[in-house]
Amino acid sequence: MDSIVRLLVTLPLLAAGVLGPFQGLCAGDPLELTAGAEEGPWWSQSADNLSGRGLLDFQDPFPVAALHLQLPADPPETGRFRLSAWHALHDKFYVGAAWALHLRGRGVTDGLIDGFHDLFSLNDGDRDQRPENDYDISVTDDNGNNSEVDRGVGSGDVVLRTHWNAFRGTRLFSAVSLATQFSLPTSNTGFGSEGIDLGLNLTLTKEIGRRLYVYGSVGGTLLSDRTTEGLHYRKENYQFVAGVEVPVDPDVSLIFQGMILSPLLDSPRVLSQQRRYLLLGFRWMFAPGIELELSMIENLDPFKTTADFGFNAGFNFDL
Repeated sequence: MDSIVRLLVTLPLLAAGVLGPFQGLCAGDPLELTAGAEEGPWWSQSADNLSGRGLLDFQDPFPVAALHLQLPADPPETGRFRLSAWHALHDKFYVGAAWALHLRGRGVTDGLIDGFHDLFSLNDGDRDQRPENDYDISVTDDNGNNSEVDRGVGSGDVVLRTHWNAFRGTRLFSAVSLATQFSLPTSNTGFGSEGIDLGLNLTLTKEIGRRLYVYGSVGGTLLSDRTTEGLHYRKENYQFVAGVEVPVDPDVSLIFQGMILSPLLDSPRVLSQQRRYLLLGFRWMFAPGIELELSMIENLDPFKTTADFGFNAGFNFDL
């Protein structure tokens, strides 16, 4: 495997909220194909820990989670077109880059979301305080200062990445990989940061009985410029991800995933809470070297700091 090109389109559907930073540090990383068992004690024999399809490549879809190395809003509909690529310098070490085009505009799904909430008697997240399908991304801090993010289309920051499969694991121990990310201030005004954001991620991968793969990941980011579009972000951020991949056949896998992300801002208080999501999706290798990824994300309480739910579609090309 020399290079991988990834093309993804994300459509988040939002409940009322505010906006906030983070990129999915572990999702979409390349995985090494490993050999079968070797001679020696069973606990030291190799396993195919790195032959799974990996976690879903889904970043926080909350609109103001996209202004930094990955930001909150009232009920707009926003989209993101993201292109990324990996190139293998070594069979265990990869370098890559990613770029996103962001679209922010008037929504069309408020009626659908309200009907879903009514059907299951769910909280509406103060959606009735805003006109249906109206666009409004604004944050009022604890001092009464208001910041707004304008609608439009713009280029996001370019992100440079590395990925190292440090240890492929054994039948007893999980594989270990490390990833770094560096976002550069290359975006259009209002669609990214004016500083460099740094990210580091550690991921554990374990094959269980040749029937499923279990993933665990912890990562963090450091922001060099905390103020973006009048919003004051926390300098340090963290992210926890856990997931299970169930291979349906050699070409298809179902993936269940949970994400916990740190609060976006110190003020207002509504944003000083963790963000929590559940994800469900699948990956299908429908042609040699071409993989389709479809997934959806659903938020958990608190509802004011997260997207209500979102969809993700993309293709991976092995060149």
